[in-house]
Amino acid sequence: MGVQGVTYANDTTAIVAVDCLEQCPMPLTVEIKTANGKTDRVKLPVEVWQGGATWRFRYAVPAGVKIESVVADPDKRLPDVNSANNTWKQGV
Repeated sequence: MGVQGVTYANDTTAIVAVDCLEQCPMPLTVEIKTANGKTDRVKLPVEVWQGGATWRFRYAVPAGVKIESVVADPDKRLPDVNSANNTWKQGV
């Protein structure tokens, strides 16, 4: 699993893109931290990968607040050969 990135549909909606990079799709927990200090987790069921290797989902943010970071599998429960692609940070 990996985090592809974050884009914004508008001032209050972020679009988070995550990838299933191997051939063993699994449910995925994604941790999102925003610039206002909020931390939230989104649980994605295994079925999201039926449409392909990339899944994009909308995430509501307060007006003008950006996402600082997104971490796929923050508890490190999934087998992962490359954990370097599990984290996306704003501006990096």
